Amino acid sequence: RSTMADASDEFVWRFGYGSNIGLEVLKQKKNLNPSKYFTGTIKGFELYFKQGIPYVEPGWGAVRPSSDPDAELHGSAFCISKEE
Repeated sequence: RSTMADASDEFVWRFGYGSNIGLEVLKQKKNLNPSKYFTGTIKGFELYFKQGIPYVEPGWGAVRPSSDPDAELHGSAFCISKEE
């Protein structure tokens, strides 16, 4: 089992959720080239939706700590260079 501590000082770990979890999305739409990629969960956090800007962006997802101790945020962890 790999850990998030595997990255060197030249790399950083990010966690994607919602529409930003797929490896192909990261490569094609976000122009990122992850050196490592895992799907998983973060315990104690939840996805919620914020009201957006009328006629521009109807809303977007965000993350917050959950009051439910069993809550899990599903997504993907990916390692990218600090330049990205």
